[in-house]
Amino acid sequence: MPFVYVSGYLEKYINTQRHIEVKGDTVQRVIENISQLYPEFERRLFRNGTISRQIIILVDGTDVRKLDNEKTEVGKDTVIRLMPSLVGG
Repeated sequence: MPFVYVSGYLEKYINTQRHIEVKGDTVQRVIENISQLYPEFERRLFRNGTISRQIIILVDGTDVRKLDNEKTEVGKDTVIRLMPSLVGG
């Protein structure tokens, strides 16, 4: 199962865990499976059906926006990192 690391304020949406293992063959399916356990989690990641620009999703160290976004395929040994982007002025 893919291993998902969650950081920043997103941790509170998965009961303050920093990581979770969850089934899925794409980033979207992994997020859907996390969201079944923690419904508020998905609402924090997506805006209007796409990944919020406020969230960075890395698959094995590469931003999914440089891959196939939420359709990016993942395997059982894939490491996914979800983190808020740094914003401000």
